[in-house]
Amino acid sequence: MSERNEEQSTAPADREGVGALRVLALLDASRPSLAALQAAVELATNRSAELLALYVEDVNLVRSAAFPFARELGGLTGQPRPFDPGTVEDWLRRQSEQVNAALEAAVRGRHLRHSLHVARGQVVAEALALATRRDLLVLGRAGASAAFGGGIGSTTRALVRRAPCSVLVWDESRPLRAGPVLLVTANGEPDTMSEAWRIQALVDWLAARGIATGLQRMDRPAPARLLERVNRERGGALIVTRRYLDELGAEAAQVLDQLELPVLVTP
Repeated sequence: MSERNEEQSTAPADREGVGALRVLALLDASRPSLAALQAAVELATNRSAELLALYVEDVNLVRSAAFPFARELGGLTGQPRPFDPGTVEDWLRRQSEQVNAALEAAVRGRHLRHSLHVARGQVVAEALALATRRDLLVLGRAGASAAFGGGIGSTTRALVRRAPCSVLVWDESRPLRAGPVLLVTANGEPDTMSEAWRIQALVDWLAARGIATGLQRMDRPAPARLLERVNRERGGALIVTRRYLDELGAEAAQVLDQLELPVLVTP
């Protein structure tokens, strides 16, 4: 595995204590990830936090191109095209340039400490290796495959369940509307100051954006009841504790697939 770190600018150090926060944004140059980047920039700026953007060059793609029989099919034409290591390396280089340009454009004019971390490996593994409990990881609902189907992407699904930190799944596939922020718990958690701070920070930011009209709790709702409530409100956002998702088991994936609004999953 190889990696590159590119420091983009500097700003005063983060505040110490419970308020300290680093915002991670996982990028792949897709429209959902770029929308998530903008949300990450706003959150980091609002909380005087560091922004770390992560772009992972998928090692599986590189390995696949090494097979002599490898070909790719055009998404529109359906015609086979050459698929070799040189083609893949050129594509990865262009994507890295696009991600870097998007980051620079997103932070332009802001006094925000930020950097771009480029790594080659497994996307989920690289994100998990970088994230710590004190971070806020911001993801698009789906990545480059979003055009080929609905539902939450496989990378986002894995990180929502396995990341050690809070994960914000930012969804702008439909216009965001004002509504309550629903806090869904398994047993009245979160019970730590740091998680309560993150929740309040998100609610304040959503309120400033005209999305949040207040915070309302729901303890252990059945999946059908939760979806009915979200569909009735048709706006706002959802905060879910990971303990609640764990209790849902296999149903958790189905619930997340049907939610079309910003979702924060807390440890």
